[in-house]
Amino acid sequence: MRVDPEYAAVGKFFQTQQMFKVPKYQRGYAWEKDETDDFVQDLERLYHARKSGQPKNHFMGGIVSVEHKLVGGVSRHWHELVDGQQRMATFVLLATSILRNYEKLIETAKQQGDSESQRIAEKRKENLFARFIEFELGVNRITSIKSVMELSKSDNPFFVELVRNRRPVKTRDSHERLQNAYDKILKKTTLLSENTDLSQYLDNLEFLEQILMKISAF
Repeated sequence: MRVDPEYAAVGKFFQTQQMFKVPKYQRGYAWEKDETDDFVQDLERLYHARKSGQPKNHFMGGIVSVEHKLVGGVSRHWHELVDGQQRMATFVLLATSILRNYEKLIETAKQQGDSESQRIAEKRKENLFARFIEFELGVNRITSIKSVMELSKSDNPFFVELVRNRRPVKTRDSHERLQNAYDKILKKTTLLSENTDLSQYLDNLEFLEQILMKISAF
């Protein structure tokens, strides 16, 4: 097996139409309170540094994946996550929390009649959703919806519903951990970004997106 190590930012790997899958036999989401708290603290520190005009680099840890060719796809591949599923899932939770804030901003912009802020937020939401949640993929002239990230068999149904804001029911400890991580990240991103000035709200969310895209994790 050829190994090609690469040091790169998350944004390079979560490009349009990328697919990451955790093997079905892998354990469920395992980050407890301490790991989530560390992630949120790092996020806040990076946010304030970037907002002050002094962005910092940050390495979140390694990811190991095996690339597989997608049957029927022209030069298309999917990536089997061997190690790093906790970080990858948490990056998607962060993207999801940013999406929820864009949705809130869009509703506020509609109420205030600010069509330009609404247009910008809708476009950013669309792009972020396609990079981190799901996208349309054509294989053998058939189009289907593909999830960017699939967790283990025990967690994926819950994860799918969670990142699409469908309020899933928790039936396992790993589901509880996923929900707790998401709630904590959402609370922090909302606290950092929300602003009555929609232009500033957009700017703050852009800072968070930039952090997400530029975190090094490979």
